[in-house]
Amino acid sequence: MTSAMDRTRPSVDARRAPATPTDRALDDVVVNDIVGIRLVDATAEDRAAVERQFGPSSAALASPDITIRYVDRLPLDGARLLGPEAAFTDDAFLLLRGRHKRAVRAAVPLDTVGGRCEIVCEHGVGRVPLLVAIVNLTVLAKGGVALHASAFERDGVGILATGWSKGGKTEALLVSLSRGARYVGDEWVHLYGTGRMGGIREPMRVWDWHLASQPALRNRVRRRDRWRMGALRQLARAGSFGGRAGRRAADLADRHRFVDLPPEGVAGRPIDPASASIDRLLLMTSTTSGPVRARPITGAEVADRMAGSLALEREPLLAAYRAFRYAFPNRPNTLIEMADDLERRCLHRFLDDVEAFEILHPRPVDLEILGDAIDGLDPRRLP
Repeated sequence: MTSAMDRTRPSVDARRAPATPTDRALDDVVVNDIVGIRLVDATAEDRAAVERQFGPSSAALASPDITIRYVDRLPLDGARLLGPEAAFTDDAFLLLRGRHKRAVRAAVPLDTVGGRCEIVCEHGVGRVPLLVAIVNLTVLAKGGVALHASAFERDGVGILATGWSKGGKTEALLVSLSRGARYVGDEWVHLYGTGRMGGIREPMRVWDWHLASQPALRNRVRRRDRWRMGALRQLARAGSFGGRAGRRAADLADRHRFVDLPPEGVAGRPIDPASASIDRLLLMTSTTSGPVRARPITGAEVADRMAGSLALEREPLLAAYRAFRYAFPNRPNTLIEMADDLERRCLHRFLDDVEAFEILHPRPVDLEILGDAIDGLDPRRLP
């Protein structure tokens, strides 16, 4: 692992592979010039599910890091169950639940994650289970780190906004896009090379309260989605006065008052994600009350805080890994077991020397006021 930490540039081999009669069955995706993913025998539906997360297929790879092979059916005959989530055979570990607990079948060799890894899953699986976590670990193996964050570039300044879940990362990106910023990434951002960052192209989650101060964004949300969110808002208000059952219904309604939009749909213009330099760091922090305010902090403080956040984000992968180790006690993955320490060291390497601010704000926050605070950052004028 020491050699991985010493690397400072991505090492994906993105050369075009020699043409072969089977090229028609291959689709290759390169994530931020770091990780290469090859799809084998993917249908149009399978391909679209991967491209919604990572962007369109690109030139063929000579040597992919992750291969995803699609089949009609993965048999479970004789497999030993590990609860409803997983199973294993003599040589394969199978995940049986995907996003939102949807029933899937995918063979994931967790002992090879971070190196050359081949996943086998059934057609129509949608999002391949744990694929983002596997990509992020592959980035870590190459000396980079994946950060739960949003990123954009404004007036030539690359800005990385991170923090705890619901801290305001997407809000910082939303308002900055409305003010002409260039989209770099949302949800997961990879830090790599000599202070560069690039994002994973996942849909952006827009909540109903975002639309109140963003009329242009509101007009880009389909009318039926606006109606649905409005109906849920009314249900939440009514349910909050209806006793325990009503409060449970109100809570459920509150958690679904959003729509997921592609970055183009949010920005209202074509998006061509590219990397940017890490010039400014924002630690987004939601508060119970008070005005929007900013204070200078150190990049090292942000690195220490986000190391804890990343450890929590890895819990679904770790749960699967613990089941894998039960099934195969003699097939450990050193990268997974060392990930906490490696991530902390990488975060300090990338962030310690970056100009940093904590942005404190109530939730929900008026996006225009938040945008003014981000645009007005100047250490000489802040407490």
